[in-house]
Amino acid sequence: MTQNTTPSAEKPQWFSRGGAPVAAERVHSIDLPKGTARYSFTPVCGRCGGRGGSEAWSHTGWTCYQCGGTGKGEPRTEPVYTEERLAKLVAAQEKRRATAKAKAEAAEAERRAAEHAVWQTWCAEQSEVIAEMRALAAGSEFLADLVSRIDAVHILTERQIEAARGVIEKAHARAEARVRELRSEWIGEIGQRREFSITVKRIIDLSEPDVFPPIWKYLHICEDDCGNRIIYIGAGSAVPGEGQSATVKATVKKHTVRDDVKQTVIARPTPVRAKA
Repeated sequence: MTQNTTPSAEKPQWFSRGGAPVAAERVHSIDLPKGTARYSFTPVCGRCGGRGGSEAWSHTGWTCYQCGGTGKGEPRTEPVYTEERLAKLVAAQEKRRATAKAKAEAAEAERRAAEHAVWQTWCAEQSEVIAEMRALAAGSEFLADLVSRIDAVHILTERQIEAARGVIEKAHARAEARVRELRSEWIGEIGQRREFSITVKRIIDLSEPDVFPPIWKYLHICEDDCGNRIIYIGAGSAVPGEGQSATVKATVKKHTVRDDVKQTVIARPTPVRAKA
């Protein structure tokens, strides 16, 4: 500890609680066996900093209202200590701080352990959906975000779990549909006129109403009972609306492949009336 003077054995150097040396002439109530005393002093005014006033207050008379222009604060008396006594106080304080820190760290570790145990139980209960989320996370930003939360030891809400299940169900539906699509085969021979039992899965408008004369045509993506894809481009009324089924007679125009799916393109469809 730094000292400004080297005190004699009869007059030890005194220090404030913060470790700053104090003037010996202002020390009183000395108890050398305990290493304590009292130190009286008059601090500078906390409002004006000892100046007694300020130009910023000129509209009220310049003088600091807190000290009345003296620049001094209220007289104070504080405890002071010998170097040895202060060292013991600092050591005791550090020990208390270390004890309090150890207790806080132990409590935090216990809290985290309890949270982790709850998280592990929750993960075990939701193991199936979590496994699905991990398997599909690469193709879904939403699922990837949820997986990162789980890995950060967060428990998802019921709403998040339900939303994840919805995304998973849609992903499975798309995968199943893709498997069915890849099983599609070409139907008939090019130029052959034959019957098709179709269900319209989707209609895409390809019309050009702004040209003259306007062109009206639609892309009908259909399937037959075996899942084979059938394509019709036109505006014929023989092909039903989206989601509807019908039996039509049409000519096999060509066989194509799109996204690895075999497609049979038909032309000039006409409705097949049920026999009486």
